[in-house]
Amino acid sequence: SPCVPSSSIADVVFVIDGSRSICDADPAFVYGRDKTCSNWNSLVTAIQTMVNYFTIGPSNINVGLVLFVTTARVMWTLDR
Repeated sequence: SPCVPSSSIADVVFVIDGSRSICDADPAFVYGRDKTCSNWNSLVTAIQTMVNYFTIGPSNINVGLVLFVTTARVMWTLDR
């Protein structure tokens, strides 16, 4: 079932950790060998799943994404 009614109006910004620490708890991840880890993949999948339920648009739900490592970087603005 959808997590947000289709008639909703909202601005949703995901702020995600892009630092190495997100993979620290993944025992299968090896720095220097692997490009990503299951923790990162799970996070991306969760965001995709949530966004797929949204009706995206200026009169509905606007989605933004901020990635932080040592500083924050806006990846998607709400008007994109």
